[in-house]
This record gives sequence, structure tokens and C-alpha cells, in this order.
Amino acid sequence: MSNKIQEIIKQYGKLALYTHITYSLMFYAGIYFLISRKYVDPDILMKKIGIDTENNKTLKLTGDAAISYFIYKATMPMRIPFTVVTVPIIAKILKRR
Repeated sequence: MSNKIQEIIKQYGKLALYTHITYSLMFYAGIYFLISRKYVDPDILMKKIGIDTENNKTLKLTGDAAISYFIYKATMPMRIPFTVVTVPIIAKILKRR
């Protein structure tokens, strides 16, 4: 998958980079908001991505920002394909203007 993102960055340059960074910031902010406001239980999210939180004291002691960052990094394989698919669409829309 890293080859795909590199190809997209070579082809679309700054647009690909800015798009990916924007998606990443929005995703992290969304996760942080949901966890910090107690809309989502971080233990459930961690279990869904395959991490046992019951026996991990470090995770229990970390703050919302650290847990959000961990989930953000663990979901990277889902965000990269989203960037790869949407950058060409965004480029077409911007060319029309």
C-alpha cells in the first residue's frame, strides 16, 4: 500500500499530501472528541482492532490523547486507501474550477 501512496504523491504532489494530512487531522480530532466526551468507550475500540486492554495497565493509565493517537495509528491501513481513492476525484473537481 505504501507504493500506492507514493505514486499518488508523485502524480498529484502537494494536493495528495495536503489531502492526506487533512484526513489524518480530522480522523484524530474525531477520535479524540468521541473518547474525551465519553461518547465511545476506548476499551471497545481497542478490542475491535485486536488489543486486549484488560491486562494492559499502561493503556489504563494513559490519557485520552494518547489512546486517541494509538487508535489513529492502528487505523492507518484504512485511511491510506481512502486517500488513494479520493485524491484523483478532488484533483478533477479542482481542475474544473
